[in-house]
Amino acid sequence: MRHIMMRLAALLVLLPVGASAQSDSAHARICDWDGWLPPAVGRARFLAAHSLTSRSDLAYRRSLESANEHERDAAARALAASRDTGTLTALLRHVADPNSVVRDGAIRSLGRIGDMRAVGPLEEALMSGDKHVRQAAAWSLGQLQAGRSTGALLAATRDTSEHVRSEAAWALGLTANRSALPRLAELSAHDVKAVRVAADCSIERLGRP
Repeated sequence: MRHIMMRLAALLVLLPVGASAQSDSAHARICDWDGWLPPAVGRARFLAAHSLTSRSDLAYRRSLESANEHERDAAARALAASRDTGTLTALLRHVADPNSVVRDGAIRSLGRIGDMRAVGPLEEALMSGDKHVRQAAAWSLGQLQAGRSTGALLAATRDTSEHVRSEAAWALGLTANRSALPRLAELSAHDVKAVRVAADCSIERLGRP
């Protein structure tokens, strides 16, 4: 995830304020970056690249209960390719894992799986004391296209972390809830460029008023 954010940051440097037609093209490319694919497209690509057999699915679920946090983290992330209902239950337990890296992995896998039963726990994670967990929760709610979480995501656009604010702005563009447009319009003038770009791309996706 870190290398993806670094790629995005590098792209943002190419997008000066007051952009002309050339920078408009750069902006369009940023709005289409792989980290913000339509969730169904991203999910299909992930499944094609990370298929699980029933045996490996079960093995990863067992590893989720390991005393070793690195094993739990690897298992949580691998299970994003699972389509077993037992996996959803197992990952939901680890939204409250004692290790924040494992929590991040479980949260992102829940977003990738796309089951709406994860919405409540993800909204709770959005209030975590760990900014990385909050960022992961915002991303996953966007992946779930959870329109009913618009209020929680709008609140997250005022988070103390600029990364959470940016992720929440991206997520709002995936909810299809146009009630977010006024706040996104405010964020398009944000002092942090990553937040501005996220807001502008979400406005484009939702459709300008």
